[in-house]
Amino acid sequence: MKTLACALAIIFLPSIVNILNIQKRRLKLGTVTPMDQAPWKTNVLESILFQSKIASLD
Repeated sequence: MKTLACALAIIFLPSIVNILNIQKRRLKLGTVTPMDQAPWKTNVLESILFQSKIASLD
């Protein structure tokens, strides 16, 4: 179970980094650009799904 949790965490980490980068850009520009909206929504959805998958393993 630890191996699976580690693998999911490794997959989950780039999504977190992308979300943080988009939020940093949003703060810098004052708004979210249309080019950032689609990846941001995708990354948030992936993060929620991975989190629920990890929670269901416990």
